[in-house]
Amino acid sequence: MRSAGTTPGLRAVTIPSWNLGPGARDVAAHAVTLDEVSPGTHRIRHDGGVAMVARDDAGAVATLRSTGLALMPTVSNLLGGRRSRDVVSATLHDPDRTRRHVLAIRDLVVGDDYAGIDIDYQGLHRGDRQAFSRFVARLADALHEHGRRLSVTVYAKADEHPDEPPTLVDDYGALGAAADEVRLTSWDYHDPTTVAGPPAPSGWVRDVLAHAAEHVPAGKLLVGVTGSGYDWTREGAVPVSHAEAIGLAVRHASGRVEVDPLAETPWFRYLDPAGTAHEVWFEDARSVAVKLRGAAAIGVGGVLLRLAATPDEGVWAELAEPGSGVSRRG
Repeated sequence: MRSAGTTPGLRAVTIPSWNLGPGARDVAAHAVTLDEVSPGTHRIRHDGGVAMVARDDAGAVATLRSTGLALMPTVSNLLGGRRSRDVVSATLHDPDRTRRHVLAIRDLVVGDDYAGIDIDYQGLHRGDRQAFSRFVARLADALHEHGRRLSVTVYAKADEHPDEPPTLVDDYGALGAAADEVRLTSWDYHDPTTVAGPPAPSGWVRDVLAHAAEHVPAGKLLVGVTGSGYDWTREGAVPVSHAEAIGLAVRHASGRVEVDPLAETPWFRYLDPAGTAHEVWFEDARSVAVKLRGAAAIGVGGVLLRLAATPDEGVWAELAEPGSGVSRRG
């Protein structure tokens, strides 16, 4: 196991389905910085099979293949723009559909010669916990027989609360025992469903890592970071890239961006031309570096960059910098 204070060895990227083209181009431009990439190209089907998210994914996949990085596509339960708990639960609790699903994923990975697969099933219920763990164990066995890897993307939690059902779904211990990677979605602590605030406050990320490391071998853990943020008004929030956030600050806040001392995250307020008040929180190279140092202190196995939008260019430099907490595997 990697000792605390040494640098994580795996640098992975996950690309949401809506950003495949731009994300693939970003990865290709910075491939030397990375080891592994997971495009969000696949989804679970109602019959237990696996389907492509969109027909135009082939171009993005071809771009990613050309980089020579380990390619581990993500299979999600994102159907029609929403997470479907029902289709996953129905599969997990039906032995025949579970078997078909395991075989479908195995055949996809082996047939298309992927390095492995990432499973990202969100929105499940507490009653799915054991069935999901059993499924992951079966899938891991099926992939390992062919020398392929399995990662599981999980809900980030600093502890487990009966009043917060999502924390009770993922059995970190069981998933960590079966999978090769456990990817923590340590972003969106604040998102469009909440009040304005940092997407991933540094203290919360440290607590998430510490809790996960109590149950999962630290070498299998990947800390999730993102390079984007949100612009809030009283009506809600919209996503913004790093470049969009800086552009808003320059146009409407004289370029003044504060750094919250507790969250260690940049933010600013502004009034738009209609007089509407906005509050913007986003991630940049400095805030990402803080999280990478925290990951190194715990000794986690790697970092997962979520490419929902093009990040601060300095983020790539942080991933490439040994002192930041991440180093390339030899």
